[in-house]
Amino acid sequence: MNTYSIDAKKFVLYSSVLTSFFFLMLYLNIAYFKSSIVLIGVFQELLTIPFLLIQPVLLVLAFKGLIKESYTILSYSFLSVAILLISISITWTSFFLS
Repeated sequence: MNTYSIDAKKFVLYSSVLTSFFFLMLYLNIAYFKSSIVLIGVFQELLTIPFLLIQPVLLVLAFKGLIKESYTILSYSFLSVAILLISISITWTSFFLS
């Protein structure tokens, strides 16, 4: 019986990519698509706050992994930190600029 297990560092990387993708789709829907489909609006409202709250948690986990790997640049943790810092800075500054 083969079981597939995912490493914690890969999980943080995939989660950070997922959160960044969510906020990219949210921005595109608000700015360009302007979809009036009710189901999309419901999912936006249900998922925005949890995704906002999970970003700092993922950043802390990515920093912990980066410290354990002694700051290796070509690692999953470094990519996670880079993606999350860019995503968090764009997301949170969009609240203050609009």
